[in-house]
Amino acid sequence: TSDEISQAIQTYAESAIPGVDVSGLNISYNTFTSLEILDWGYEGIYINPSSGLGIVTIQDNEFSGNIVRAITSERSKTTIIDNTILTDYISSDLTTAGSYQGINVRTGTAQGDVTINNNVVGGSSSGKGFYQGIRIGNTGQSLTNFIVTGNTIQYNNNGILVKSASGVSVNQNKIAGNSVGIQNDDAVTLDATQNWW
Repeated sequence: TSDEISQAIQTYAESAIPGVDVSGLNISYNTFTSLEILDWGYEGIYINPSSGLGIVTIQDNEFSGNIVRAITSERSKTTIIDNTILTDYISSDLTTAGSYQGINVRTGTAQGDVTINNNVVGGSSSGKGFYQGIRIGNTGQSLTNFIVTGNTIQYNNNGILVKSASGVSVNQNKIAGNSVGIQNDDAVTLDATQNWW
């Protein structure tokens, strides 16, 4: 149900275990998929906030089937690279089911040094996809060194949604078949040059 969405891999938050440090965590070469067709799907990977100095890497994973969210990171120093994320949900329907985000990177505090590179994010076919293929930031959140490059974003309602644009660059991505390619909800101009539309 909407209250019981499962996470396959989830880290502890610093608020739950003070001093927790997941620096160096590498989640790679896994296959995530749903077991059956239900109203609500799964969230593959959830990285909670922690203040460690090392990088967390999420690389070369495959997500398929009924995906609510594939990857969420509330942590700075996260690299999300070379993942294939294809949902079977319809992108425009979030009333009873649907896929929220393929990649969701945001938290309530400052966040920085995040790279989202060479991922495929969207629907398994036309008419299916995420409500937001990639979501960056929250309104008023301070972001630094957010690099979104080389991704293929397809068949989503919003290909990329940016809530806080300062410190974010969205370049050299292939953005096709989305209802909205990139939506910038910030008053600050977003660097979204050199994309293929």
